[in-house]
Parts: sequence; structure tokens; C-alpha cells
Amino acid sequence: MNKTTKIKVYPYKKMAEILQKATNLSPSDERILYVVCGPSGSGKSTIIANLYKSGKINVPFFNLATLKKSGTEKPLNQVVKDKISEGKGFAFEWDSSSKEILRLLQYAKANDFKIKTYFVYTTSASVNELRAEIRHKQGGETYDHEEISENYRNTLPLSKSLKKISDEFVLIDSTFIKGAPIPEF
Repeated sequence: MNKTTKIKVYPYKKMAEILQKATNLSPSDERILYVVCGPSGSGKSTIIANLYKSGKINVPFFNLATLKKSGTEKPLNQVVKDKISEGKGFAFEWDSSSKEILRLLQYAKANDFKIKTYFVYTTSASVNELRAEIRHKQGGETYDHEEISENYRNTLPLSKSLKKISDEFVLIDSTFIKGAPIPEF
């Protein structure tokens, strides 16, 4: 069977609107998995945190930060797998370049979930490095330029596999440079 995946590209300014509409349209009892992913420093946490705090996300949402605050000792991948097993829709943020996300999404597909992936990216690892440096200066976690650069290099090729498994694949450019080229996906 030949599956066609919808691919849309939006500027970062529209991300809040896109995610708010998507999660408000689908109550959590539908088997829809919203995945917000991309390289470290691409802007995922910032927009998600704002939407989550303002109550504009209509499905349960979690990431590493929300898990730490909840006091759970389970790793993110186990929490995602448990939520899939519950059979209700939810959203999660994944900023790793690990192929573990593909195994989780395959598990979701095997459990009849529709997958909507929102891939947040920048057009250069140096943008991500700069953001991580700023976050560190504002009291955030420490950063390592090489680690962020490596994460960037590994995450973009992984996006091709994410695109294949997703029912809807939305690219969100958070570079803030008008006319910046879109990476090959």
C-alpha cells in the first residue's frame, strides 16, 4: 500500500497556532500521537512550555522537564510506551537524535495510533549552539557546542524516517531568518 504523508512547512511564529488548533481538534480519547521533535536548541521547549502553561493544549503533554517535576523515575521512552498502551491520545516532546523514537512510533502504529509529527528545526547548528549558550547564561543547563552540533547532524537525517512513519509531518522553521533555505528532508 502506498501511503501519502502530508508535509507542510511553517515559520516558527505560526507554531503556537498550529499546535493549539491540532490539539484542540482532537480530544485525548482519540488515538492520535502528537510528537514535537527536532535538534536541541531548535525552540521546541519554549513554545510547548508557553502553550502548556496557558492551558492551550487539549491533550496530555509531557517531556523530560515535566517528568522531572512530576517525580517519576521512569525514562521518557517508557512513559511514552505506557501512554500508548493506555490507548488515549497525548503529545510529547523528544529532542534526542536517538532512533528510539522510531521504535516508539512503530509501537504506536501497531496500536492503531495516527501520528502527527511537528519537526522544529533551524537552518544551521550554529543557531542552536547560540541558543543553548544564551539558555545557559540565563541559568539553564550547561551546553557543549560539539554535543549540540552532533545532535543537529544526527537529528536531521532521522527526520526522513520520522516523515515516513508519520501520517502528518509538519516542518517548523525556527531560524528567524527570512528566506533561509529549508534543509533536505
